[in-house]
Amino acid sequence: MTQQEEKLLERVDGWIEESREAFIQDLIALVNIESVCEPGKDGCVFGEGCRKAADKAMEIAARMGLQTENDEYYCCSAILPGPRERELGIVGHLDVVPAGDFGRFEPYNAVYRDGVVVGRGASDNKGGVVTALYTAKCFHDLGIPLQHTLRVLMGCSEEIGIQGGDIAHFLEKHPAPEFSLICDSCFPFHHGEKGIMTANLMIGTGGQIESVCGGIVSNSIPDSCEAVLRLDSAAASALEKAGCTVCVLDNGRIRASARGIAAHAAFPEGGKSAVVELAKMILTSGVLTGKDAAAMQFLADAFPDAYGTGLGIDGRDEIFDRTTCVGGMIRTEDGRLIQNINIRYGTSLTYEQMKQRISERCAQYGVQAGDFTNDPGTYIPLDDPVLQLLLGTCREMMEKPDMQPFVMGGGSHMRKLPHSLGYGCSPQNDPVPYGGAHGAEECVKIDSLLKCIRIYVIALLRLEHYFESTEA
Repeated sequence: MTQQEEKLLERVDGWIEESREAFIQDLIALVNIESVCEPGKDGCVFGEGCRKAADKAMEIAARMGLQTENDEYYCCSAILPGPRERELGIVGHLDVVPAGDFGRFEPYNAVYRDGVVVGRGASDNKGGVVTALYTAKCFHDLGIPLQHTLRVLMGCSEEIGIQGGDIAHFLEKHPAPEFSLICDSCFPFHHGEKGIMTANLMIGTGGQIESVCGGIVSNSIPDSCEAVLRLDSAAASALEKAGCTVCVLDNGRIRASARGIAAHAAFPEGGKSAVVELAKMILTSGVLTGKDAAAMQFLADAFPDAYGTGLGIDGRDEIFDRTTCVGGMIRTEDGRLIQNINIRYGTSLTYEQMKQRISERCAQYGVQAGDFTNDPGTYIPLDDPVLQLLLGTCREMMEKPDMQPFVMGGGSHMRKLPHSLGYGCSPQNDPVPYGGAHGAEECVKIDSLLKCIRIYVIALLRLEHYFESTEA
């Protein structure tokens, strides 16, 4: 690190300490907005919640002295103009997954406790967005010169499928920044993302299953599931012995439920599907027969693990390691169970090969697979000079020379925004006292976010110098 950079960081560190309380309050204000993306709802492109979050983000940015830009609520930007129109970007998103059972805390009444802010979206990705905004404010307040314009780009539809929506709309009207840091990752950085594939499995039933309901989104392992069964009340005892939570309803019906452990579909290790747990318990009870028992058997057989072995698509490769496959939402529709699946894949099998294998395996059970979607992954080789610059910066500033880049199963704006990299905001595998992204009691460490600001300041200055030198 140069003497000039060391002197600058002394000023940045003082500014960060003075800004700490305001940073926490701005993050809490954003987390308190229930910005679940609901396309086309309430006259807003992504729903009223996302509109409110975008308005709040732009309000915060304007208060900081930054320019704001609203791209019809597909996304919004905070802009620090530079002498050049060419831009460097920091990119995040304001939408969140639904809260579900959030544990001991209220998901949209955020609290600051034990050094973290707890609330839905605190980690994914409102903490990153606030970090990006305060990075721009740091440049503004301290008068740190940038030749490029700095754009903080905040999307509103990342969680529901990034193959369209916010970034696609932005790129229709704007050129991509010369380079962008995606603040929806971990340090040192991720330089590859698996492909994302989804499908619906239509499972026929007989007359004993009235409904099954579990999960809230495709990209999260369900932590709760319940089935309403048309059975005599005498079956309640067998269901209870098998481990179900049971409630005898009227008209010869029983509600059986089970709990699981929520986890992001991209990082399923440690998760436990409540749908699969309930199916196994019902099978153990022996209360169902015929097509209804077969439906539960299929659910148990299709998801024995999180790696697609039950559907015949398990595989691994040298870049992305193992394929993952989880069952997300399950619902009842027109007398059938509709089980959504969410797959993160590398290069061991192609999309078409997996589609064929899933269809063939399902057909063995009389199950129909359909509604397939595919969002191809992305990968940047590590010998790219910009990646090496950013890796060196992170290792140096975090004093961790052995930090290693990684690839992941998660999907971020990196795969749709040219010249971008998942960089920050917290160290990889950074332990937190409560929950992680998409899980109950989601939280984010404030100290990690504030340390990210100083890394972003140096990284952006070094990026600018690099692009100026290569241009010459």
